[in-house]
Amino acid sequence: MATHKLILSSLDGQGGLDNQEGSDTVVLMSGEKTEHRYIYYRLYTEDGPLESYNPIYSNDLFISHISAKSVAPPRTAASLKKYLCKIEGYPGKGNLYLSLGEKTPLDDSSRLALRGDSGAGSSEFDPVALIVGVKEKRMKAPDMVDLKKLDQWAEEEARCYVYYRVYDEDGESPSKTSFDHSEPCFGRIDAVAVPPPHTVASLKRCIIQAEIFSNRDLQLFEEDDGETIMNDSNTIALHGDTYFPGSCEDNPIALVSKSAPVPFEKMLSE
Repeated sequence: MATHKLILSSLDGQGGLDNQEGSDTVVLMSGEKTEHRYIYYRLYTEDGPLESYNPIYSNDLFISHISAKSVAPPRTAASLKKYLCKIEGYPGKGNLYLSLGEKTPLDDSSRLALRGDSGAGSSEFDPVALIVGVKEKRMKAPDMVDLKKLDQWAEEEARCYVYYRVYDEDGESPSKTSFDHSEPCFGRIDAVAVPPPHTVASLKRCIIQAEIFSNRDLQLFEEDDGETIMNDSNTIALHGDTYFPGSCEDNPIALVSKSAPVPFEKMLSE
């Protein structure tokens, strides 16, 4: 605990502050408070990432930050969520996750530690995540942002990807996220593009959005040998140093798409 000395030359109202020897002293004990900091965050729907209205990097428009002082007291999950929705143009609804690897959203009444070097959103590598509804419409247009004036994400080479190969019922099929001209069916997505909670289902929805699939039944296989089908309810650790299916370029997962069956009611109407 820090100790601060306040030296008073007089206690009768006639003196002022000075440093004279022998004067009365009052020692004020105060708890040392750390400074407010930035809170880093990412926006998502349950299908994938959303660009921020307030980007901070020219090569990653999906991450932003705010000053902790901008959040109204009491500083709870609800008050942080309301402010993020306000500046991003959404109604004050959605789920707030303490980090990208969390399995459950924060309760609105949860108190947040927004000072110091740790806690909610203290790093761009461990931001909070706000998930808004797919059908939610932004209530305002974004301000103009000059991307040339923004810094670049310094850790571009350290990005973690999920690698996959795309197939339909007849064989390999071109991927919308192909990054190798010699292998057009080989795609990848940034691991931070997958919204929490990280399950096979959320990974599948994110790939569907990236590949712009519609009316397709999809199966994910842990590797392109196609022996093990990934269960939608299984959790996957997409962050950290642990291995997960598709984390290695040499061992991608396989995505097999099939035409979705036509509902019986629709067949009768045609």
